[in-house]
Amino acid sequence: MNQWKGLLRKEFHISKTGILVSIALVIAGHLIAYIFSLKYNDPQIMFVPSIVIVALHIFYLTVFMYLSLQTEAKHLHLWLHTSHSAFSLLLAKLLTGMVGFLFSFSVSGMFAYIGLLKLRGVYFSEETWETMLVLKSGLLVGINVALLSIYLAIWLVFYWTIYQLLKRFMTRFGGLVIVMISFFVTGMGKLFQKTVLYEKLTKWGYFDIAVVRNIALEKKYVMMEKVGQIPIGTFVYYSIIAIGLFILSAWLIDRKVEV
Repeated sequence: MNQWKGLLRKEFHISKTGILVSIALVIAGHLIAYIFSLKYNDPQIMFVPSIVIVALHIFYLTVFMYLSLQTEAKHLHLWLHTSHSAFSLLLAKLLTGMVGFLFSFSVSGMFAYIGLLKLRGVYFSEETWETMLVLKSGLLVGINVALLSIYLAIWLVFYWTIYQLLKRFMTRFGGLVIVMISFFVTGMGKLFQKTVLYEKLTKWGYFDIAVVRNIALEKKYVMMEKVGQIPIGTFVYYSIIAIGLFILSAWLIDRKVEV
């Protein structure tokens, strides 16, 4: 346990500068949008960039893991030559990235909510505004962005691991092979999504959730509650894929990369 805590502290120490820089960039982006919204007296100028920055957090963990792993790749033997398994090494990086994501996304979400509040009474009807419904919808968006960010980051770890294996046999075309493999896997995945088996694996365990639905009426948006359904099966399906890829990546690094 003490070794695991030490590994986490090491990762946080190494990554804290990058995390702080990412938060600073997020704040700067939002403040610039806010200044322009004041200059042109248009609250949309603040809100729209805020939503874009929130959406870009889908790639936060992917970028974080790539930069972190590429740093380790420069001295791969030293990174792997520890008492920790590859699973622990990768998990420490992922957890560190998730902490950075949480801080950065929280800041973005706060600015996006402030930007939305400025649209209240201007673009959204004051009479139909429901704060709790807005917050619930924002939380749902945040959970989806976080899960998708983790999912993409794990795929990045998998492809990075395959690339490290390919480097043992080919030094010039490893990147091209990875691109070809990713296109192939993506294509096969899209084909599988059209099958009956995919429907049976993912479309089950539905539960209702209230989300915001905006309807344009007399130059303003009327906020209404819309009940949507989310299948638990989809979450379970992609969670199994993510966990499987992560474990496989760690196993390959321990057995094939570390030689």
